[in-house]
Amino acid sequence: MSVVFFTYAYPPAKYPRSIQISRLVKYSRHAIRVISCDDDSAEDATIAEPASGKPAELIRIPRRRLNCADPRWWLNKFALP
Repeated sequence: MSVVFFTYAYPPAKYPRSIQISRLVKYSRHAIRVISCDDDSAEDATIAEPASGKPAELIRIPRRRLNCADPRWWLNKFALP
């Protein structure tokens, strides 16, 4: 069985959630695919230990910034009748 993890944090990103997700992947009996965000946060190479061939696939998607700073756009987007 194949399992997909969608997460914003995966090692070497320095978040507490990174460590939790990496442990879930490391000790799982299933083929794991991880899709995570690649942002400009701090990194820690010590939490990115090799996990015996896991995950089976790691996809990092670059984080996109919101370009719209006009508050009227947000009001129109989420306005209720």
